[in-house]
This record gives sequence, structure tokens and C-alpha cells, in this order.
Amino acid sequence: MKQTRPSTTFIMQHSEWLAQFDGGELLSKMLGLCESAGIYIVDKNQQVLYWSLGMEK
Repeated sequence: MKQTRPSTTFIMQHSEWLAQFDGGELLSKMLGLCESAGIYIVDKNQQVLYWSLGMEK
């Protein structure tokens, strides 16, 4: 199955709907759904903020 990123158009069309959610809570829930994937997040200083279980494997 081919994976795709959300398009900018999709985000722009649904920005009002997305705005109703708390950004931190939404990110937390999305990362929880993808915990088996290899995902990491760094800040502007390249300090690791998040390292998924998939990355550990």
C-alpha cells in the first residue's frame, strides 16, 4: 500500500475543522496511532523530543 502525506490543499480545506482541536493533544493522539512506525521529532537545536517504539525496534 502506497503511503502519502496530506496535501497542502487538504489541510487548507480543513483548517477550520483542525482549528477546533488542541494542537498538543492532537499530535499526541496521532503519534499514539503511529507508535509502531519509525518516527522521531527534534526541536530547532536538533534535540530529540520524541522517539517512537518503532524507532527503538
